[in-house]
Amino acid sequence: EKDIILIMDSVFLGFISGDPCKDFSPVRTLLQKGIEFFATISFSKSLGLYSERVGCLLYRTNSRKTSEIIFKRIFDLVAGAYMSPPKRGAEIVSSILSDPHLISAWKEEINKIIERITKTRKELHQFFILNKTPGNWSRILNQKGIFVFFDLSIEQIEYLRSKHFIFMLKNGRANISSLNGHEICRLASSIHDCLTIN
Repeated sequence: EKDIILIMDSVFLGFISGDPCKDFSPVRTLLQKGIEFFATISFSKSLGLYSERVGCLLYRTNSRKTSEIIFKRIFDLVAGAYMSPPKRGAEIVSSILSDPHLISAWKEEINKIIERITKTRKELHQFFILNKTPGNWSRILNQKGIFVFFDLSIEQIEYLRSKHFIFMLKNGRANISSLNGHEICRLASSIHDCLTIN
């Protein structure tokens, strides 16, 4: 009706629920409802293949003609960019996804990462509550994935960068997946300072 098409970006499959298939369910729902959409899927992060850039683009249309036009445009873009992409990463992904034991090991690794991130979220939350840091910190516990969105202004984010060398996006998004105990405390202390300065 408004000539809008949905584009979904699935970069961290498994990092929400612990099950990549479950995290893919929004795409399945769109397919079942017959909605036209594009979906990008990357295994670079969820399988630790950062330098391989392994992924794909899925699309669904309600018209064979539209589908053929899209395919031709995508093919032309790919041909203009690299024609034959490296296959090493795709072979690694294929070998994992075709072996039930490797899939199980992958899910185990993802769940360990989620446990670690959940622990980090709890430690951040506990710091803010114990130190009476202004703000609603329950959102840290309710968010999913490797990122936390801190409710900070652009000025506060700039203060964190210039005063504490803490870098995050202007929308307050920060990756907490690799923070250790000292870094968790440093991040929390810096945010506390940022929110309590006169």
